[in-house]
Amino acid sequence: MDMNNCSLIMKGYNMDIHEANIINALSLATPQEIEAGKQWYLNARIICRKISKQYHVPFIKVCGILSALSVGTSWEQNIKDVKGFLGSEFYKCTTYGANVRKAESILNLDKPKIKDILKVLNGEKITRFFLNVYSSRFQEVTIDRHMISLWHGSFDHNFIPTSKRLKRIRDTFTRIAELHDLRPYQLQAITWLVWKRINNI
Repeated sequence: MDMNNCSLIMKGYNMDIHEANIINALSLATPQEIEAGKQWYLNARIICRKISKQYHVPFIKVCGILSALSVGTSWEQNIKDVKGFLGSEFYKCTTYGANVRKAESILNLDKPKIKDILKVLNGEKITRFFLNVYSSRFQEVTIDRHMISLWHGSFDHNFIPTSKRLKRIRDTFTRIAELHDLRPYQLQAITWLVWKRINNI
């Protein structure tokens, strides 16, 4: 299902097509999706803390491993893969081999700090995902393939995710979030839930 591409004027602010797509998605959010989106990263943080205690692995490492293994997989599978990865050296994760190697590198770090995890992850999406999950003090916006499609209002696009283009998408989410008294990562999470629902993802 494609979003309806249109221009909107809201509170005296002229919306371009991409901003309108995000606004449209937000307007389609149910009360449950709004609440779930606002709490999404907090809940992810709680899950990581539980995994940290269960497998006796530092919380910061769990967040980094979760982020490394998140590429190309669902959230539910992502959690399963983190547990499998930490529970057995023979577990086969669903993401790419390069990302599994990043997870292994993070696991082997000695008392890592945030900058150490970011250096290993080294990716536009997964570095920001790590920061969002790790702490609410970071105002990053995690842009994955679903958010790129939402921004376009369609799966039918030929978007090449350069750093400059991804920054434009993140800036769009930040502007819209400010208009709706939301943190950027909350808007991203809410519209991510909506996009998945309306497209049966």
